Amino acid sequence: MEPLQIIEIFISGIVVGGLYSFTAVGMTLILGVMRVINLAHGSFYMVGCFATYFILVQAKLNPILGLFLTILIVFILALFVEKLIVRNTKTDLMRVSVATFSLAMLSEEAIRIKWGKVYRTIPTFIPGTTSYYGITFDNQRLVASITAVLVITGLVLYIKKGRFGRAIRMVQQDTEMASLLGINVDVVNIMVFGIGAALAGAAAGLLAPLYMIYPSMGWPPLLKCFAIVILGGMGSVGGTIFASFIFGVVEVGTAFFYGSQWAYAAVFLIMIIILLIRPKGILGKDIF
Repeated sequence: MEPLQIIEIFISGIVVGGLYSFTAVGMTLILGVMRVINLAHGSFYMVGCFATYFILVQAKLNPILGLFLTILIVFILALFVEKLIVRNTKTDLMRVSVATFSLAMLSEEAIRIKWGKVYRTIPTFIPGTTSYYGITFDNQRLVASITAVLVITGLVLYIKKGRFGRAIRMVQQDTEMASLLGINVDVVNIMVFGIGAALAGAAAGLLAPLYMIYPSMGWPPLLKCFAIVILGGMGSVGGTIFASFIFGVVEVGTAFFYGSQWAYAAVFLIMIIILLIRPKGILGKDIF
């Protein structure tokens, strides 16, 4: 194998990992702050994809405006979900898991009733490819990955330095103490849930043109996100980002050498091995 091919596989894996980090960081943020396993997280991605389809294909709006509208739609939807469902069930892990799973099934059926079971496509709004030193990248995928890295970097910096970010860290560390210090825990929780879902919406807006969209498309991203979150360390943003890149590189490398049918198996095998060595994940602690 030529060195250029190895470099291409590695860089392609990093690009794919950057895309995975978009939705996975949203899930781990919700888990780290609210201690909630949101089984509807993949549905926010699915709803974002169909919102993108409606905005770009049926309403024929500008793609950039469409991206912001998709994020806004998913964000507002998440605020209602947190207030009406998650807030009333999060004290019991089983209840909130069943509630969010039921919501995922409900949203899937609602989309199926509205648009049917037909697989749909969205025209790529960043067409073409870019080549560097013989390595070729799809522009849509490359821009989406770079955007993911920039957005998540900005989010992490804001959580570390910003005023509301400090409130998030306080709630994550000690909810009761945060409440005693005058922090409105409910406001922090609803905003964290909204931001986490909005990241999935942003991923949907950027990635929808790359894949076929269909009502049950939210389950594969949910499974991937869950694996990445566990691999990185439950609630660790830094661990999730690192795990996303590992996930991407292993998946791309396995698909190249052994075929795409082995990609999932290899990723989950790596996850099991790492968890046997480090049961709490790669970092195993929050880096907020």
